[in-house]
Amino acid sequence: MARRALLRAAVQGAILAACAAGSAIGEDATSALATRLAQCAAIAVPDARLECYDALAARRTAPAAAPAAASAAVPAPAAAPVPAPIAAPRAEDFGLRAPPPQKDEIKSITSRVTGFGQSAQGRVVVALDNGQSWELDTPDPLLAVGDSVTIQRAALGSFLLTTPTKRTHRIRRIH
Repeated sequence: MARRALLRAAVQGAILAACAAGSAIGEDATSALATRLAQCAAIAVPDARLECYDALAARRTAPAAAPAAASAAVPAPAAAPVPAPIAAPRAEDFGLRAPPPQKDEIKSITSRVTGFGQSAQGRVVVALDNGQSWELDTPDPLLAVGDSVTIQRAALGSFLLTTPTKRTHRIRRIH
């Protein structure tokens, strides 16, 4: 939703800048702007389309060196943006909300329980020796400090904690 608002603001900014500058830069630049807006609108990938609009808005709001040079120059179509390289998954990020799964993502981790707490919702929070904190769906009276637990990915982005007694709990990463 925020991306749409940002996209809308970028388009409106580019159009307003074109309207305000239309008489100063001439009809050629205005038609070039319209062409460029159409090129941005034709991009199917939402992030790439937003980058195109952002680049266009940044170009429009930058002060022109010379109005004559601006009217003579027609912006060239921008190349498709190159996606940023995806960083390798790290164990300390396991369980945090992240982009869609990658082929080399971490499937599970094993860690020791270092302590317990309580969440704002009144649920049990388990602290692990790797610095992570997880909220359990239900309390487990058999789980103790020093126990080795395994956390694995489950369906639809959820996670499961398996205790040494083979009890399984749905959990949510807190920190």
